[in-house]
Amino acid sequence: MLQKAARAVTVVLLAGFGTLALMLVDTCTGEASFMLAFLRDTLAALSGARVTMALLLIALLVLNARFAFRQYPYQKGERLRMTLLAAFFALVATFSAAARTDSVTVADLFQPYALVLAIIKFVGFVALFYVGLKAMLCLLPAVAARLCSLAPNASVSSRAVFFRAWFIILCGWLPSFILRMPGAVTGDAGRVLQQFTGEIAMTADHPVTFTYLLGGLTQLGHWLGSDNLGLLLYTLLQWLALSAAMAMMAADLRTARFPTGFCYALAVFYALLPLAMMNAALVIKDIPYSAAFIGFTVCYARALLHPGEAFASSRWRISCALFTLALLLFRHNGVLTVLPCAAVLLARLWWGKPRIAVRWRLWVIGALLFPVAAVMLLNTYAVPRVAIKVDSTPDMLGVAIQQTARILRNDPSAATAQEMAIIDRVLDAENLAAAYQPRTSDPVRKLFRFHNQHTQADVQAFVGVWLRLVSRHPLEAVQAFWSLSSGFLDPFDPHQSYSVNMLATFSPKYPQALHIAHPQVLQPVRDRLGYAEEIYRGLPLLSLTHAIGLYSWGLLLGWFLIRRSGHRKDVWLLLPALMTLLGCLFSAGYLPGVRYALPLVYTAPYLLSLPARGIFGGGTSVTPSTEGIAGDARKALPD
Repeated sequence: MLQKAARAVTVVLLAGFGTLALMLVDTCTGEASFMLAFLRDTLAALSGARVTMALLLIALLVLNARFAFRQYPYQKGERLRMTLLAAFFALVATFSAAARTDSVTVADLFQPYALVLAIIKFVGFVALFYVGLKAMLCLLPAVAARLCSLAPNASVSSRAVFFRAWFIILCGWLPSFILRMPGAVTGDAGRVLQQFTGEIAMTADHPVTFTYLLGGLTQLGHWLGSDNLGLLLYTLLQWLALSAAMAMMAADLRTARFPTGFCYALAVFYALLPLAMMNAALVIKDIPYSAAFIGFTVCYARALLHPGEAFASSRWRISCALFTLALLLFRHNGVLTVLPCAAVLLARLWWGKPRIAVRWRLWVIGALLFPVAAVMLLNTYAVPRVAIKVDSTPDMLGVAIQQTARILRNDPSAATAQEMAIIDRVLDAENLAAAYQPRTSDPVRKLFRFHNQHTQADVQAFVGVWLRLVSRHPLEAVQAFWSLSSGFLDPFDPHQSYSVNMLATFSPKYPQALHIAHPQVLQPVRDRLGYAEEIYRGLPLLSLTHAIGLYSWGLLLGWFLIRRSGHRKDVWLLLPALMTLLGCLFSAGYLPGVRYALPLVYTAPYLLSLPARGIFGGGTSVTPSTEGIAGDARKALPD
């Protein structure tokens, strides 16, 4: 009786802490210096949410009552991995509000009432994550049995699925395309058009491939009598390419013998995803890069799961080479994805089973490495003839510059006069602290001295000063990095990256040699579509899909579930998306960098679907009561 009472109290406490954590996830009382302010902030966060709080409490009471004390045979090391993931998730969720507003200094984090709130949130999120993951593990056998009962329809080909999925996606995206027609030109695209038309010098800051593609199609429309027509040609091409790439993922799942209904469900998800429809007609290099990334990911996954079939196929080799080439040509950092994935595939080619015939190996190596060599030669010999090479040092040292600026802002005496002189050789040290913005490093990186004839030794000396400042102010450095990039891991930060309007004609980035504008005849339709899209993207469940952290945590959970299955090598499927996440964490920051994470968002559902058979049918940890069901499910799985 006493044991039952203790369990009941534990369930109530866990549910209560979890409810408070969710309700207070956007609350940060670092500025509160006394109990009255703490209570005021807390009550303000909860006001008007009593019904929501009651429903959450009831749901969490049921969840904890069913799974908190349920017996479960864990695999070796599984509890440790669950605990580490839960602790990391709780840390992210606990301090996400402070990172979003950057209203908290290091000293504020150790105020008594801020610590009380942090403890409440941390305990609540640990409990939520741990019990939720345990519930998922307990329900896997039943889910496996249900999925395996859905036999794929052999009469529907992958080609048919591709065209039907493509049609579904295009229909879902059409209103957003009309709203932005002939395309929502961003500042970066405006600079590219200015370079192409000769208004400013051509630089390699934006890949010349994108510059000539966008500029060439716009110029074609100019020759045909309408700059808007040329811009529309480019936007339409990009729109079709991205939607076709997403349809390719649905078709590949059909090739992998997934049920056709599941493939169409994935297409519907992409058709209704605001981050997809709102960015498909956004004129910026990240969209064609995302399309190339999807194609490369599909080729990579196909070779990883079915190497014998893929490596022996000329169709796969040509597709892989073309998508790899496009990936490298549309963004300079595409190499961060290509090289690790190529290394994995080469290892699979050489040492994997089944053994690949020798006659195919050279062809596969060429398909993987020829695009890399071709782009290296292009950037070394051809690009410098048409564009000015831009120093990439501020991009590579973006986090270091950001941390230096924050430390100097909060403690102007942190650096000695000699250290400030070293900083000033490569940066405008006098304005560095004032230019600091927590969530983007663009303002401080623009203070880099490009034309003062500094040497590599000056850059290395700055790196030494940065390391000394970080060693003297480690918490400030951590907070600078966290404020800059935590949004890529925060599942509660739904920052939206989209644009509806064209560049204004008075903008310094507007290409004056062209006349591009939204057609006035469509303005009434655009007003109605814009209002409808604003309501749509704010719908309760759909608004959650804006958070990049949601997809990042999906990949981390996928890694955990694959690792506990009998198909552990499938974790390599997640490599392209995880490399993108790594690149985002060291990019210009979350606010300007949401578009950098679009390839991760677009491929995460597909990559998490591919190892589903191993996760649902190949695991060894099942409860005794459902072991028979899981065994039957594994036998029913198609080869």
